[in-house]
Amino acid sequence: MNTKDLSARSVFWTVAKDLLYLLPLPAGEMLVHSFSQDRELHPSIEWFNRVLKCEAKELVSWISREGDEEDKQVYLNVLLWKQRHGIIKPSLRVNYEFTSFANAYHVHRYMVANGYEGILDAQRPPSFGLKKVSTGLSYLDEIGVLLDEFSNPLFSRESDDFGDLALLVGILGPRLSEYPRRDEVMQFTQYILEHHTDDERLSRLPEDVNFASFVWLLSDLKLDAKRTWPVYEQLAIRKRNRGVLSYPAFIVGLEMYGDRVREILDHLEIQGSTQMFLRLVDC
Repeated sequence: MNTKDLSARSVFWTVAKDLLYLLPLPAGEMLVHSFSQDRELHPSIEWFNRVLKCEAKELVSWISREGDEEDKQVYLNVLLWKQRHGIIKPSLRVNYEFTSFANAYHVHRYMVANGYEGILDAQRPPSFGLKKVSTGLSYLDEIGVLLDEFSNPLFSRESDDFGDLALLVGILGPRLSEYPRRDEVMQFTQYILEHHTDDERLSRLPEDVNFASFVWLLSDLKLDAKRTWPVYEQLAIRKRNRGVLSYPAFIVGLEMYGDRVREILDHLEIQGSTQMFLRLVDC
């Protein structure tokens, strides 16, 4: 099995587990079609195609059963994507207790965006994987800890606290507008916009996950696109080879900046290919 095949399969699974929610309704079938010729993926493609066709009750049933957490991500992503597009009633609620922050992050952002309550203030176990946790904290608690530390000169000296805070604030999504400490989040974002080239603590900002988190932050704060475009452009091209985890940065970027992002994509190497990415976004 060559590296190119492994890379393509990583794109399929990441979109199915984490990113389908961000895409148009036809993107489910487009994803299946894009990988239908991969013989190694064939059983997985058939399974995913069946999940796409599940109705709400069946999805909820699969989510509630014992099973692999990554499979649950797919069921949840499909359910929330169908809610977003009006195929499943927006009022439907489903519960699932994730054991891993890495698996929960995107799903929890989408749940908050779909109006779910109790996601942001639910206490998470120490094993959940949040950076500062010694005893169980909620997302809001964890964000508060990092905002309190932001003014400390040691902030982000030994770990990527800038990336962690942007990542966690991203879970608030549209709820950021009503967050009591929104002004402090704005100050944090302003600092990044002004110092992303001259503060060594921000050297990891162009990395795929950090770049995507920061772009979500710009969008959720509803900052003026004309003002933020130069920083977006600089960050986008500072890393020429982009992985699938950068997809949200370009999906949201297209919403904010339009065809200027397409011009950037012409000069980047995108995992899975720029053509496939745009087929999913434009279908």
